[in-house]
Amino acid sequence: MTRSPAATKRSAPGLVKVPAALSDQEAPLACGGLTAYGAVKKLMDHKVRPGRHVAVVGAAGGLGHYGVQLARAFGYKVVGIDVGKERLRFVESLGADLTVSADQAIEVVTREIGGVDAALVFSAKLAGFDLGFKLLRRRGLFVAVGLPASSEGNFQINPFELFFRDATIIYSAVGTVQDMRELIDLAADGKVRSHVSRVGALSELDAIFDELEGARYLGRAVITDLAR
Repeated sequence: MTRSPAATKRSAPGLVKVPAALSDQEAPLACGGLTAYGAVKKLMDHKVRPGRHVAVVGAAGGLGHYGVQLARAFGYKVVGIDVGKERLRFVESLGADLTVSADQAIEVVTREIGGVDAALVFSAKLAGFDLGFKLLRRRGLFVAVGLPASSEGNFQINPFELFFRDATIIYSAVGTVQDMRELIDLAADGKVRSHVSRVGALSELDAIFDELEGARYLGRAVITDLAR
């Protein structure tokens, strides 16, 4: 039995066509890239217009490095925040308009631009959440993406500081099939790419997780051999 083109299309609503020009190492787009894309789209949903300043906290990481590129592609001025000279140089190479170490971010951002209109927090540390919130201008948008370990406790906000900032606080997780199609188009146009610092086999997974926890990578790690 043959199906009509329309029937075939309806039977695969989650299908995303990947151009041959994209290498296998762009596979992380389907997870980390999509998560970052969904977060950046929240900026438009909440009326943060292109041209405004957006902080990306954890900008050199597996999610954050996508966030920097995507925010730039959407027309935002990106403040990339991470720790260490090597990581900040990497963030600058991705196109961030301003790069600053986490321990100096509040002072520098306040002095240079008076705060940001939105903060995308890809950090998995509560300190990153606190920093992202404190960087906001009045009526700014706080978008949480990272998930700190439960052992770190709770994200707490002083009610008076919340009153002063009048911020909007949301969480963003993953994205839609249509988001994935749009992301693939951006990758095909060269506006976003996966930076892969580590390639390994499945048998190396424990070591790779330890290295990830120690923040030893810029961008992503990719498993290319599933055989043990």
